[in-house]
Amino acid sequence: MPFGSISVSFSSYSVTGASASVTTLSIAPTAYFFFVKDVAFGLSASLSYSNSSQGNTSASIGGYGVAPIFAFNWWLGDSVSLVPGFSLAVNSRDLAASSSGSNPRVTTVSLQVAAPLLFHPARHFFLGFGPIFSYDIAASLSNATGEAPKATSLGAQSYLGGYF
Repeated sequence: MPFGSISVSFSSYSVTGASASVTTLSIAPTAYFFFVKDVAFGLSASLSYSNSSQGNTSASIGGYGVAPIFAFNWWLGDSVSLVPGFSLAVNSRDLAASSSGSNPRVTTVSLQVAAPLLFHPARHFFLGFGPIFSYDIAASLSNATGEAPKATSLGAQSYLGGYF
């Protein structure tokens, strides 16, 4: 079952009286293989690019990652199902703030849980929406001093896909 996501976001905020912005573009193709009825293993890959700017200063962050996924499809009715999924994602992000070539790289290992409610309006097609939670259980920082930042995030994600 192939599916995935493409997202673009823009954030604007004020830091100590100066305006700043962050623009992010990401793509995450995903595939599930149902080896037993309603039980799947999958794999998701991700690519992202962010640019942040404040005044005359800007920085870009390029990232990539991979996440094996384990998911269940629980039918709640003839055309509605709940699909909780669990993954362990490994992501790497490079901060390009300097032209010297010694830019920091952050690598994280995250536990991710999603639970979308899917609607199946036609056979082999679905759309849905649900919560997603991510928690960095490990983080490392290279080419820089200090501790690697860990993040916890809670959000919502939409789904659109089909299967063979």
